Amino acid sequence: LPTTCAFAELLNEPAQPEPKGGGNCNRTDLFDYYSKAIAAARSEGGLHPSTPLVIMDWPSWLNAFWDQNAPALASQPGAGALLFETHVYTHRKFTNLFELERLAMPQLARLRRFEKVTGLRTFVGEWATSNVGAPLQYVAVARWWYRTFGGSDGSGGDGSSEAGGDGGSDGSSDG
Repeated sequence: LPTTCAFAELLNEPAQPEPKGGGNCNRTDLFDYYSKAIAAARSEGGLHPSTPLVIMDWPSWLNAFWDQNAPALASQPGAGALLFETHVYTHRKFTNLFELERLAMPQLARLRRFEKVTGLRTFVGEWATSNVGAPLQYVAVARWWYRTFGGSDGSGGDGSSEAGGDGGSDGSSDG
């Protein structure tokens, strides 16, 4: 039977989310791991080069390490298609979409910088609503993230009425 594989993530959430933070994941060791994992995934009988392999690291590390090192990983023989994934969390409670934007946009700017410097593609695989404070509704936050990543929520508007902190005026609930 034919099988379809959209992509394969090689590792989720390596330790030490910030270059100056805790954890104990040496990025040179992580580079070596990814290099070997790519070779193994692409070995004979493995994943086709057109199937993206996903390299995950935190937003701060995309600039602190991967800006300089990702091109070497992508150009190794047989690497095929690679995508870089990251996770964006605010780590502080926010009560309106202006606060969310203030907290999230610096992390998203790191992704844009990484793409500009390396020419490689990124995507955000995880983001959270866990720090949503009243009166903001989870639906409004989810729509903000979706629109921020280039999606359309089908409302036909830019959602600016939701940014005032009233939790959105569309009558939806937290779910």
